[in-house]
Formats: sequence, C-alpha cells, structure tokens
Amino acid sequence: MSPPEVIVSLAPQRGEPALDHAVSLALLRCVQAGEAERVVRMWRPVPALALGRLDVRSPGAPAAVAAARAAGFPAIRRLSG
Repeated sequence: MSPPEVIVSLAPQRGEPALDHAVSLALLRCVQAGEAERVVRMWRPVPALALGRLDVRSPGAPAAVAAARAAGFPAIRRLSG
C-alpha cells in the first residue's frame, strides 16, 4: 500500500492577508472534495487584525477594525478560532 498523497504549500510572506485566507480556504476545500487526502501549509502570516466568527459580532469590532486600519493594518475574518 502506498502512502497517501500530501500537498505541502510553502508560501512566502506577500503582504496581503486576504490572499493568505483564500489559499487556506482553497486547500480546505480540496481536502473536503477528496482531491487531496492531506495538506500541510506553512507560511508566515502578514501583520493584520484577524477576527474570528464571534469577534466580528462584538460591539467593539467596528472600533477595533477602524483602529487597525488607521494604524496601517488590514482587518480580515479568519477561518477558525
């Protein structure tokens, strides 16, 4: 029996958190669809305000996003946690 295929994604820091998010989501969908059995992704996230599902519903979220953007950091909704 041969070992399962593993996709390894090594991404350099590019300066665009939305791109990092999109790559992670695409890899998750590949596994979900059965196109890949295992995926390992290693990368260094760029500085950004990353909000989780509950964070974006917090009353202080709009102020936090505005403060991050004013300081030069983008704000994104992360996939988990």
